[in-house]
Amino acid sequence: MLTEKLNAIPRGNTCKGVNRLVTEYLLAEFDQAQPISLLDVPCGNGEFLKTVREFFPSAATTGADLRTPKGEFDHKFVQFNGEKPPELSGERFDAVTCISGVMEFDNTLAFFEHVRKMLDDSGVFLVTNDNILSVRDRLMYLFSGRLGQYPFRTERDGSAWKIIPSQNLVQLLDDAGFEVKEFEYVPVLGGNWTWVVLALPLYMYQSFSNSTWIKRKIFVLRAFMSRHYVIVCRPKAARESAL
Repeated sequence: MLTEKLNAIPRGNTCKGVNRLVTEYLLAEFDQAQPISLLDVPCGNGEFLKTVREFFPSAATTGADLRTPKGEFDHKFVQFNGEKPPELSGERFDAVTCISGVMEFDNTLAFFEHVRKMLDDSGVFLVTNDNILSVRDRLMYLFSGRLGQYPFRTERDGSAWKIIPSQNLVQLLDDAGFEVKEFEYVPVLGGNWTWVVLALPLYMYQSFSNSTWIKRKIFVLRAFMSRHYVIVCRPKAARESAL
């Protein structure tokens, strides 16, 4: 029954399998009957918040975004840019999710620092982002000057995405007071397996210099074929954050 529900999770405005992987981490963290409080930012039109409600019926769900959601939105909504959230001052959440949105903030560190203030000391922060280490993206940049998820030219009123390598994102999370607990790539699907021939030598070359556990997590074989990754982190201990 649970597997069927997980298989039925909508893709949403992200890569296939991302919302499912984030949901699986939430299920491992919280009991489904638990009345958790969760913030999703940017929330879009609330696709992922709807999924959260299906698995956690008692959850208090909040969405935050620059734009007002379209259609039915049965959650609390706060309109803000993520970097300066006075509307959420004093709020505390058990979980915060940022799915395929971290590249939209001008000041990523400031956003992470605000999340740290809003997250309960025992809470969990899940961040996902496009993987630009893949063979596909490396070749696309070599031949066309752009990465797979990013347009070559941006419109004045369109989204201006920041390209943040995974290792830099981990460093920003550390600077903001988070400790990375898990780093996992979304399972490789369909035609992305065709890159395995080129992925193997790249993996073997880069694996020699992976001296820390986080590097070993980032530079796995799947890194050269997967489209997306999920980072699970927690607030550092209060004493460590104060040092």
